[in-house]
Amino acid sequence: MFQNPFRQTALIDQVLVLAKPDAVHNGKVGRILAMFERTHFWICNTRELQMTNEFCAQHYRDHVNKPFYPSLVDFMTSGLTIAFHMQWVSNPKDMIPVARETVEAIRQINLCQNPRNLVHASSSIEAAQRELTLWFPNSKN
Repeated sequence: MFQNPFRQTALIDQVLVLAKPDAVHNGKVGRILAMFERTHFWICNTRELQMTNEFCAQHYRDHVNKPFYPSLVDFMTSGLTIAFHMQWVSNPKDMIPVARETVEAIRQINLCQNPRNLVHASSSIEAAQRELTLWFPNSKN
């Protein structure tokens, strides 16, 4: 079995990255992963899921009362989503900014508009911990 060479490194943090239904449907998952790997993220777990309304409410709990929430749920429940539990191997304080910059670069390259914007990455370390627990409940985060 292939071993992750970064597991022994002390400077590891974790983030959730989602390839949204439009990315899966349009065959862009590999390109998304390649961009994250180029910025020193390492995949440690994956999960495929057809999101339900209830799961969306848990994942997007901060957006439930916002006007765009119904269209977001319609989109996120429209097809398969692939979740990636990723590790960052560098200075932990840089993880979220680099993840967010990678997401924005992917969206700009593909001329995306909300909510069909291909990819999600955790917005903070706290959000990453909450999201990873939701998406990978049996994993040791």
